[in-house]
Amino acid sequence: MVLDRNLVALSINDSTCQAGFFLQERYLELSNYRSEYVFPSTVTIMRERTAVCDSYSLKHFPQYTIQHAYRLLGKRASDPEVEEERQRNPIPIHANAEGEVVFELNEEEWSPRDVVKRIARYLIDECQKRMKSPVEQCVLSVPDHLTQEEQDRVKRIVESCGVEVLQVIKESLCIGRYLTSEHCYSEDSVRDLTVTVLNMVDGTPSIACEVYDPSLSGRVLIDIVLHYMEKVVLLRYQCELCNGMEGSSTWLSDYARLSVQIEENLTLLSQVDELLFDLPPTCSRMVRRKQKDSEGTLSLMRGEILMIVQFFVERCLEKVRVALQRLGIHTSDIFRVVPVGPFSQMLFVKNALVRLFGEDSVVRCFVSSSCLVKGLCEYAQRD
Repeated sequence: MVLDRNLVALSINDSTCQAGFFLQERYLELSNYRSEYVFPSTVTIMRERTAVCDSYSLKHFPQYTIQHAYRLLGKRASDPEVEEERQRNPIPIHANAEGEVVFELNEEEWSPRDVVKRIARYLIDECQKRMKSPVEQCVLSVPDHLTQEEQDRVKRIVESCGVEVLQVIKESLCIGRYLTSEHCYSEDSVRDLTVTVLNMVDGTPSIACEVYDPSLSGRVLIDIVLHYMEKVVLLRYQCELCNGMEGSSTWLSDYARLSVQIEENLTLLSQVDELLFDLPPTCSRMVRRKQKDSEGTLSLMRGEILMIVQFFVERCLEKVRVALQRLGIHTSDIFRVVPVGPFSQMLFVKNALVRLFGEDSVVRCFVSSSCLVKGLCEYAQRD
């Protein structure tokens, strides 16, 4: 494939998105004024403004931010993914008159397709602002576990933005092309766990095995920490962490804010000995009544966190073992192990992989934000 200068590379998944483009014969990654190269796959809708792929809005206004729409593409109201999002998403989710799953926000209905199209349109428009020629074509990466039907659905959504999708390529193949080495690729982020084993022949990656588990996700890890925080707050201060009954609108709003804090703190776990969490307003007021000098925060030690998440990490590693067993491969046969995703970058996750594969195999300094769209573009360029 010959890449024209009016082509962009798009990567969209359930939790993050990114893009790349050509400018003056150079390939550049899309970034914003905060120097971010990876953006949340979100749309924030408030009465006065709408923000797409904005991390600030996700952190400060989660009750107005639609998340995980990608995961619900093509799903029915009775599907387990939809039920899980109903229980943990601060935005109401229901089936409309046509039976389609929709988010309800500010008295408007937003289908997952609407949200994903907004995200794709945003990435394309931001690339266009930086390019001299009109964007007409793109190459698109998708999560490994998507079926052909699901890949085609995402492709149609992107093409409805007025660009032709030349190729749809799985994420692990993009990363494999960029790394050009045989490796086991492990994704553990807010979305569901995926473990992929790649074979590399003459610099071309191919998927040898793939294990996908929707029951192991960053959301599960967040819930484990949050439930522990609930017990600590109840024991220390005799009050509830989140306001209202579990699943109520007030509870979900508090849960959404805490989720963002937990994700941020977990990624910093190897750098600090103590983690501080801002308690929700109602809980904070109750704490201040009992402790006049309290600042409305909850502190947890690194050792506490490591203890409660260890079981989750071991379950993820078991999925890695399953992927290798299916191929009859011993851990010593793996040339390179690449942890991808925000939670996989945590030191205790990488240490667990080192114990399984050995010090020399695990890539400790790998940053997927640099390679995904680069590998995507290189993959298309070589083909």
